[in-house]
Amino acid sequence: MSSLSAAAPFFIRCLKPNLTKQPDLFVSDFVHNQLLYSGMLETVRIRRAGYPSRVGFEDFLHRYKTLTTKRIQDSLNAAEQCRALMTAEECGVVGEEWQVGM
Repeated sequence: MSSLSAAAPFFIRCLKPNLTKQPDLFVSDFVHNQLLYSGMLETVRIRRAGYPSRVGFEDFLHRYKTLTTKRIQDSLNAAEQCRALMTAEECGVVGEEWQVGM
């Protein structure tokens, strides 16, 4: 759990170490196939290449708009609303930790 907490994972994927569910038995081919078929190996390859995960502006606003008490103008487009949300002081995000892409 300390390793997971230090890594700040987005989600946790459970893998079975063997078919018989016996303790202390790790079948590497079985685990490798689970990682391969779940798409985790491809995800790791893409993330290592430097491509970040991307969330659409509307989805981002829907999920995180409640983090701030700052009034965000509805007349702004979604990208500008995201910028306003990220610059809200109570969000506590440092300027170099984020950027808005198009």
